[in-house]
Amino acid sequence: MVSVIVPVYRNTTLVEYCLTALLEHLPTGAEVIVVDDASGLDTAALLRKFGQVSVVEHQENKGNTVAYNTGAAAARGDVLAFVDSDVFVPDGALNEFESLIQRDSKLGAIGSILLYPHDYTIQHAGIAFDQWTVTHLYVGRRLDELELERTVERQAVTAAFFACRRDIFAQVGGFSETYRDGLEDVEFCLRCRELGLKNLLTTGIPAMHMESATRGPYKQIRRVYNYSVFFSRWAGRFQPDLGQYLRTSAKRALASWASCGNPTPVINFCPTPNWLELAEPLTESGIRLGTIHNLSGTLAETDTVDLFKTVPLAFQRLPSTIVFIVEHFSQLLQNRLWFAWRQRPDIVIDRHANVLTSERFGFSGGLPS
Repeated sequence: MVSVIVPVYRNTTLVEYCLTALLEHLPTGAEVIVVDDASGLDTAALLRKFGQVSVVEHQENKGNTVAYNTGAAAARGDVLAFVDSDVFVPDGALNEFESLIQRDSKLGAIGSILLYPHDYTIQHAGIAFDQWTVTHLYVGRRLDELELERTVERQAVTAAFFACRRDIFAQVGGFSETYRDGLEDVEFCLRCRELGLKNLLTTGIPAMHMESATRGPYKQIRRVYNYSVFFSRWAGRFQPDLGQYLRTSAKRALASWASCGNPTPVINFCPTPNWLELAEPLTESGIRLGTIHNLSGTLAETDTVDLFKTVPLAFQRLPSTIVFIVEHFSQLLQNRLWFAWRQRPDIVIDRHANVLTSERFGFSGGLPS
């Protein structure tokens, strides 16, 4: 039996969409437990309309981490599935979770690939690590651009849409309530690995995820707090595998790359201290890194990059390829004219293991006639 646990906090319109989609796609015999995290009267009234769900109420807001554990304590199933209230569960996804868990006794946690509803690009394809960052893989890419197996092993997956056996949940000790709405799922997965279990990502039945749409305020403060807790506990205990994923992405993106042979200047906008390491996997694809230019202090982490305002004309006219390092490749999407004037296509690397050429955006080949 599958017990589906849904933490809810306000945003009744979105919660109604979520629960409606979930109830249409439940495995036979499954139960749904909604944890109302002190949302208020409007949410309570909405939940009464869903008579087939069990509701557990928090008298004060405690966050998703505690709500996951509250729901698990009330569950009766041998498989626990967690669904955030901004996720739209597709037909067959929960059945696949249940089937994989029942077949493999060495499976710790299992998560789904998640897409953004507004453009169907990837929001989550598993978690990767380096010494400074815990990051979602391949954010912003189309699923058909990647060559992913139906199930792939990851060090960690997100609990936004996630499942495990009840006995594994108990063995791990549930989600650590030291965290508040973040990284409790990553720690859970790493604890599974320390028990000799593996964590899987399924890719064949993508779910849609609005990403943090129903969580409480102070997201940035919680993020800094959660990171400090996580790295104080886990530094040196996980595999820093972001470079591995970058090498795979570089080989895919540059498979037919015709190098001009000149050293390739590197321009950085990424604020993390080890940003240059993101470009190192390019050397295995025949790219010779040249002069290094750090412009990370010119903008905030997620700001749009305007190359006409930040990069001198001399760079724009360089005959060689330029490597751009950014937090996310979308920061460069508003530079069509700048790239159209370039003599050669350029390379963009981000912290989500995306390696792209400017041709990927249609940014090469001159101006339209």
